[in-house]
Amino acid sequence: KYRELFNLNKYGISIFYINPLNGDVSKFVEFNEAAPKMLGYSNEEMYNLSPDQIELNVDFEQMKERKSELIAHGFVDFETILKHKSGRTVYAEFRSQLVQYNDKPAIMNIVRDISKRKQIEKALNEKDALYRTVVSNAPLVTFVTDNKGIFTLSEGSVLEKLGLRPGQVVGLSVFDVYRDSPKIIEAMGIALEGNSNRTEIEVQGLVFDVIFSPILDAAGKVIQVIGVSNE
Repeated sequence: KYRELFNLNKYGISIFYINPLNGDVSKFVEFNEAAPKMLGYSNEEMYNLSPDQIELNVDFEQMKERKSELIAHGFVDFETILKHKSGRTVYAEFRSQLVQYNDKPAIMNIVRDISKRKQIEKALNEKDALYRTVVSNAPLVTFVTDNKGIFTLSEGSVLEKLGLRPGQVVGLSVFDVYRDSPKIIEAMGIALEGNSNRTEIEVQGLVFDVIFSPILDAAGKVIQVIGVSNE
């Protein structure tokens, strides 16, 4: 029964011996069906591999830190990159746990392939970088606040004319930064109530056309305010 559960688990599970004195590890001595499939190996090939042969880009300090945590707590969780037989990389999430196997100290790895998640994260980061580049260089000011009026983004080439750096006001409240500008205070208040509005505002002798647009959640509550200010 347990063998069937072991083999049917969708995560890769493998076991190998460890020398508790020096941390040396053996080749794999046991694994479920998912483990070799994850890396493109046959069962015979898997038995001839050790964990060190399938992991990429791990330096000595990382290994030392991992082993120390494993010994101290009995398990360690981490992410790493594995080498597929085809040469491609596999991003993986590990839980390594100390166990006894055939009355010998061993490590059991439970491995989840997170390559798709990493690809999505990479694509989102690239898009975010692209959008931020556009926003940062546009001849206007773009800002975002949370539902309390705290700046979470402030970008745009026009900021320089106001003596501000990109992101300088992030973490500050609109109501504090522009306490002496009643029109800004009023417009932000309207937006935080869930209503878009557009107004002309004078700051440091410059006149801006500013649009305040609230972003609502599924329940209709304001979660953010996005503003675009054009000189």
